[in-house]
Amino acid sequence: MVIELLAEKRAEPEKRAVLRGVSWEGYLAIDESLGHDCPGPRIYYFDEHLEIMTTSLGHEEFKKWIGDFIGDFLFERDVTAFPRGSATMRIVGEVCAEPDGAWCIGEETEFPHLVIEVAQTSGGIPKLDLYRRFEIPEVWMYRKEKLEVWTRRRDRTGYDLSEKSRLLPDFDFPLLARCLAMIPNWNAARRAFRDGLRSQT
Repeated sequence: MVIELLAEKRAEPEKRAVLRGVSWEGYLAIDESLGHDCPGPRIYYFDEHLEIMTTSLGHEEFKKWIGDFIGDFLFERDVTAFPRGSATMRIVGEVCAEPDGAWCIGEETEFPHLVIEVAQTSGGIPKLDLYRRFEIPEVWMYRKEKLEVWTRRRDRTGYDLSEKSRLLPDFDFPLLARCLAMIPNWNAARRAFRDGLRSQT
């Protein structure tokens, strides 16, 4: 019975609502009322569109699993990195984002170099357009049971879907996919990912 309930909750998608014509001041007031420094609905703001999203168990699990795999890779490869988690990012008067995970790579900067987004449902604010405003070099999106790597174009006009990461060119995405398929056996999945990384060195 408990296992069935957990399976249901994992399959349950996140829920999102988009409000249009919201001013920056209106966004700040809503954010304050929701408790911007407390766990709760996630908020994105872009061109007077406000997205409020609740997360599901499945969403949070994949966010944690992928984030842990990235952390393991950075540690095993001795990459200098600064994890940002889901800290709110803002350009005052324009945009706001609360990514599923974020890292500065090599050096600490105002905005992260890499963000991840887990999307079990479609719709809402276009995240790639939003992250382009922050000039984020890479956005990794997990949707439809697949991790997509979006790298910023050289002319900074948008993103292209890529088979490899520019920031982490040695990151083994097939290994990640194999380990994600082992979920919910988290211990075995993480052990296999670490063993895979070590076998490559």
